[in-house]
Amino acid sequence: MTTNQPNLRRDARVDAKVPVVLRRGGGRVFDLWTSDVSFRGLFLKTSELPPLRSLVQLKVVLPHHTFDTHAMCVHLVDGVGVGLQFWGLSGADRNAWDAFVRREIERRTPPKRKRSSQKMAAQKVTIATPHPSMSEQPTPSGIRVAPQVEAPRESKMPETKKPASG
Repeated sequence: MTTNQPNLRRDARVDAKVPVVLRRGGGRVFDLWTSDVSFRGLFLKTSELPPLRSLVQLKVVLPHHTFDTHAMCVHLVDGVGVGLQFWGLSGADRNAWDAFVRREIERRTPPKRKRSSQKMAAQKVTIATPHPSMSEQPTPSGIRVAPQVEAPRESKMPETKKPASG
């Protein structure tokens, strides 16, 4: 799906298929799959959309960890699915989710080619900047804050006069 709307997402999305059980009001339960995930939430494929800004209960089944959490419906796409932002995810469940997303990002990052040390010494080597989500440090609440980078300052040293030789 393509739109002309600007991308207002805070985190990058990673294509990943994760089974999720969604529980809505009235005891309705849906077995669904994600189409993509991020550190703060996921997008579920479903034709039955919950109301925007409504809270839902989720059971997320990761390969090595299953957890229950709440999420808020933050994005609706008719006939496609719903974007959900985690609500109150913390502790071991937050750590498991972050580790899963981090592994998915690393799986999709192309491997670095190995070069001989002679070739590396002869060539200028450019080190790629890591994905922002991999360099951010988590706070105790699980929010990731990117380190602030200062712009280089120009040095304006006064010129010193050389003593006259005579």
